[in-house]
Amino acid sequence: MAKSKVARRTSANANLRGVANLAYWTAVQAGVPSVALGSPGMGKTQSMYAFAKATNRRLYVFIPSTRDPTDICGCPFPSEVSIPGVNGDRNIAVTRIGSPEWAVQFLNGDDWIIYLDELTTAMLIMQSAMLRVIAERVVGEIQLPANTWIAGAANRPETTPGAIPLSSPMSNRLYHHNWATDRRVVIDGFAAGLRFSAPRFTPLPADWQNGIPEVAAMIAAFHQYIPNMLDAEPTEADGQSKPWPSQRTWELSVRALAAAQSFGAGRLVEHELLAGLVGKAASNEYFTWLDNLDLPDPEQTLQRAMADVEAGRRSKPWMQLRPDQVIALIGRVTQLVAAEPTAPRWYGAMYLVDLISEDQKNLALGVVRALVDMAAPDGLMAGRVSIPDAFVERIYPYIQRIAR
Repeated sequence: MAKSKVARRTSANANLRGVANLAYWTAVQAGVPSVALGSPGMGKTQSMYAFAKATNRRLYVFIPSTRDPTDICGCPFPSEVSIPGVNGDRNIAVTRIGSPEWAVQFLNGDDWIIYLDELTTAMLIMQSAMLRVIAERVVGEIQLPANTWIAGAANRPETTPGAIPLSSPMSNRLYHHNWATDRRVVIDGFAAGLRFSAPRFTPLPADWQNGIPEVAAMIAAFHQYIPNMLDAEPTEADGQSKPWPSQRTWELSVRALAAAQSFGAGRLVEHELLAGLVGKAASNEYFTWLDNLDLPDPEQTLQRAMADVEAGRRSKPWMQLRPDQVIALIGRVTQLVAAEPTAPRWYGAMYLVDLISEDQKNLALGVVRALVDMAAPDGLMAGRVSIPDAFVERIYPYIQRIAR
């Protein structure tokens, strides 16, 4: 069956074939914390310096094995606070946290990359200290700008004497990338007298995040069909230090896949990204499911819905579809409306969701959010559409849930 406009971008761009580490640079640009794993001397850190320059960002290299936890969490110092009272103010001794000086520079308005180098030499206490930096971009009491990219590199523990495997919480915050030497860049650099160019990568288009809702709908549909892949932490220590599926890594996967699809990176890169976040087994399951999804054409489905709205009739074109197929189809329809936001298309999508809500309100909830956001005062369809009364009556509790 035909694919949606967005889905067509999953076809590989021929110019990107054979580009080493494309998945890594894509994940970093998408704001997905990433670690490059490889042998010493492969140019991981030097490539990051060149990448930072190419993306017009400043780079801060942090080697945790040479630091102390207070270099991340901050250092406590005595202070006092004044508490008003009936008989006057009382001064109470307290402990405050002084933020590390190195983190203050990130508030200067520049775009930054924090590069956590030699991660497999970091003691577990340092790994624990870094967890909030990676997940929330908080250093001490300083909230770093949201567009701060987090990346890192490490030698493989299994090939490095004295190395310390990543803890399960640390591992589950990262995209794990198998670093490969870009022979073309290296050979050209030697030929040019040790003048090496920046690593090959594709800058993400400004609107790459527009693909997130459709990818999220596909991930939701997958978990509707295969329920045991959402949270599956390995029981063995070796597995815990590698990619494994959790709600966090699936969420990061949505961003990574949307970024890759935005410029046609292709299935190999998408598989590499997903496997590096949720593990090879879950990645294989997802793409096997995706290849066998067999959806109706979403544009034709939307056109049919628009015709039903115009004629005042109700029909269910997906009566033979599984719940996961319904989620995937309506997710793609909603993305088509976002790409071409006209009132008839919005009402057609809202009509489709209304049909779903008659039987499966939980399936409609995620799509309701996207369509309601389009009709909001600052949305794509502001002032041009209104939510149908019949729809509001049917799923009003779910709209209330979204508002909260």
